[in-house]
Amino acid sequence: MNAKEFKNSVKELRLKLEEAGASFNVLFQTPGADALGIRDVSNKDFLLSYLDILRSVSWDLLELENNPAAAAMKKRQLSDDCDSIDFINSFTDKHCESFERILESCIFDVFVSYGFFCEELDVAELSANKKLIHLIKHAARFYKLAACVIMDFLKLLDMAVPDGGLDRIAPEARGFIVGDSPFKLAGGKLSKKTAQVLLNKAAELDSFCMGRTFRYADGKFHPANLSSIRSVAQFYGYNNAKMQFKKHFSDFSLGKSNLPLLISSLPGLGKTHFSIAHTLAFENLTLILPEPEDLEKPLECLIRKLATRKNRRFVLFFDDVNPKKVNWYYFRTNVGGSFALPDNISIVIASNYKFPANISSRGRGFVFPMFDEINCQKMIYDYLVSLGMRKPPSELVSVMAADYIEEFGQKMFEELSPRTLVRYLDRYNNDTTKRKRMLDLSHEEVVSRPDSQMFFEVNVKLLRDLYGEEAIEELKKEQLGE
Repeated sequence: MNAKEFKNSVKELRLKLEEAGASFNVLFQTPGADALGIRDVSNKDFLLSYLDILRSVSWDLLELENNPAAAAMKKRQLSDDCDSIDFINSFTDKHCESFERILESCIFDVFVSYGFFCEELDVAELSANKKLIHLIKHAARFYKLAACVIMDFLKLLDMAVPDGGLDRIAPEARGFIVGDSPFKLAGGKLSKKTAQVLLNKAAELDSFCMGRTFRYADGKFHPANLSSIRSVAQFYGYNNAKMQFKKHFSDFSLGKSNLPLLISSLPGLGKTHFSIAHTLAFENLTLILPEPEDLEKPLECLIRKLATRKNRRFVLFFDDVNPKKVNWYYFRTNVGGSFALPDNISIVIASNYKFPANISSRGRGFVFPMFDEINCQKMIYDYLVSLGMRKPPSELVSVMAADYIEEFGQKMFEELSPRTLVRYLDRYNNDTTKRKRMLDLSHEEVVSRPDSQMFFEVNVKLLRDLYGEEAIEELKKEQLGE
């Protein structure tokens, strides 16, 4: 290739690069406080890395257009600054194998951010939507050019440096390819057939189709396996709690209310299990598990990602939160503050501590009653009913509660709580010898009773450790009142 042909090739590639950059801007960039930023899509790191390539290739092409001999410098790097090959190699390490799928996912995330393909819209409505057609036009162009500009750039360098090629380029960097584009317009119009193809593709790429429980970390939703969570039917006792939780999540499931639920109790009483099990009991609810510290970050980003998916209802469950240490600014802004929480999002927060008044007033509060000998026996009674007993004998309930207390005294459990009682009941169910012994003990003239003092001492210690001496005085007053 002579100098003139090389220069023309550089110009052609610069034109492709400009077109790719223009469509990248329309699809993925948004004005920030000081400069353009990247839209908050699931694979934002992919777009940031790709933008580095576009910029570096643009600079290199400017240099090559004026001085074709500069291509030879791409064989080695003597500077601390990154050049286009550094960015391409780095991008290859992260994204080469899944380039096409991530590219499609990023584009569909943009569509979703505008409310397309994420709710029950008629195909005819989609076909006539001018905003969607504008986005598809740029999606089609960017999809076509995204891999092409990288491959053409490397070919251009190969032609300029024929002797041995560019040995710095990773072999995988020459494998950027995409298949047939799903983004098609005919005469500038979106056909109903293509609209249906895009709807199907959006459903395929929708990460929320992969399950109903997701952890939210680093700006992404990661499917979570919560196989250890018991179903609502396997919760025993605490009937008032079950009634309140069922009503709260049922109301949200039916679109009647999305009032936040603020749960507080001593550790081990079931805040986490109750919240997760009651969310998953309703088929149209999806559970999102952010980190507790996310409460102190701008919630708009997380809320915006979910709000556009109007065909889904999301429960944001913040677990193990310490209200005293949280800066509640962003929560107050989005709940009863400057912004209204979208109808398809509800927030649940669980804590071992009480919530401050200016927070509890923004939601529905629930405080679990303490775990004592009475609640312990109610749980055992419900458990025996679940095994098929119509009216479990009070004597059997009593000896089982006493046996549970005795095993706690023998250090077989680290705490007295519904959490460890369930473990005791599981073992009871699988141990025929134990079941027979409990039944025999319940028929004796003197029946063992659970030690109420043991419960009192354990609860006092927990209260003192968590809340200090003032809580002990309140507990004593309550007991004197009773």
